[in-house]
Amino acid sequence: EIGIWDDLLVIVVGDHGEGLYERGERLHGNLVNQTTMRVPLIVKVPGDGSGRIVDEPVSLVDLAPTILEAAGVPAPASGFEGSSLLPACRGDGDGGRPVYFETLAGSLVYGWSPLEGIRDGRYKYIRSSMPELYDLEADPDESVNLYEEEAEVAADLETRLERQLQSWQEA
Repeated sequence: EIGIWDDLLVIVVGDHGEGLYERGERLHGNLVNQTTMRVPLIVKVPGDGSGRIVDEPVSLVDLAPTILEAAGVPAPASGFEGSSLLPACRGDGDGGRPVYFETLAGSLVYGWSPLEGIRDGRYKYIRSSMPELYDLEADPDESVNLYEEEAEVAADLETRLERQLQSWQEA
């Protein structure tokens, strides 16, 4: 009514997916499978009335840079993670980037191994006491662990995960 819709940035997001007893997980913070990691996210960008689905993986860490860019405020030069989602929302996505994920809940509550990993395109690597690799295009339910079968892909993602973790320690 007051004519501000075209100028608004609206973000609706959940804090986690809703794993409902898949893999025996009664809660939604102990595992890092897609049922928990796939988070509802809707972004309405200023000046763009068209809707689109962005297939590339993004992270909740991308929300702060998105808000800053929409507000015309530069992101801090260092110590700031994430990338603005505005280009992807406007159809100018570059194919995505690797996305880091983790949960320590199982390790803190049950003494399990920490779960951390990286998702890059179709592949998702989970580092734990029993590493996992999934091709999410061919196997969206993560039912076939390709860790041994696709050892080179797993090794590449493990190296990239280590580099990411090392860069944070150095920062």
